[in-house]
Amino acid sequence: LYSKWDDFDDDDEIEEGPPIPRDMKYIERNVLRQSQHFVAIREAAGSQLTNDVYVRDVETSTFWFVGKIARISDVSLEQA
Repeated sequence: LYSKWDDFDDDDEIEEGPPIPRDMKYIERNVLRQSQHFVAIREAAGSQLTNDVYVRDVETSTFWFVGKIARISDVSLEQA
């Protein structure tokens, strides 16, 4: 059985816009590094001071997860 995914090449990269700095590329090494940084921040600040961040599509009621944030205790979630 043939699928269009049989021709998929993991090495294909779409180059649009300015070049992406190496430490900002969505690759395993960077994802792991950022995850480790967040875990360290969460361990220092506690789960009460770390939150998920979502944005809403203005044309629909769809929300998209965009990341996580850690804040200090005298900054409200809304201010962060």
